Amino acid sequence: MSARFSLAIDLGTSNSAIAIADLESGETRIIEIAQTLGPNQIGEMPTLPSAVYIPHSEEFPESSFPLPWNDAGERAIIGQFARERGALVPDRLATSAKSWLSNPHIDPKQRILPWRSDIAEAKLSPIRMLTALPRTSQGRVPAYRTGAGAGLGPLGRRDRCNRACLVR
Repeated sequence: MSARFSLAIDLGTSNSAIAIADLESGETRIIEIAQTLGPNQIGEMPTLPSAVYIPHSEEFPESSFPLPWNDAGERAIIGQFARERGALVPDRLATSAKSWLSNPHIDPKQRILPWRSDIAEAKLSPIRMLTALPRTSQGRVPAYRTGAGAGLGPLGRRDRCNRACLVR
């Protein structure tokens, strides 16, 4: 069976992106990622900021973020609004989780993010934060299985698949 599609997911330190290539037609396109754009506002953007905002329990009404992928009732906000809100309240913004994975002085499973924050709410581990980011697009991309070899990166260039390249 030959592959028809190549899917590339770039989990970047600042932004994440998803692209899909039709190997038969050669067409490559960026897949817009559903994310929180504000209270009661979900939209799609070509990149997902690698940012998680942990709101204070009284900061927004409980019904402000009715997200279809949030069946666990988590209050963390992911994406564009997280980055924007975190610029106003930086003590509640977790970013650059990927960078923490290679830090030899911390355990990436420890809840340390937002770094040096005194928030009372539960902090996130770098690993937990990284697993939260791809879940925002849950249900938005068809099921794929892992493939080997080169794939197409988010900008449509052929690379050596140092990203999570997936093939149908």
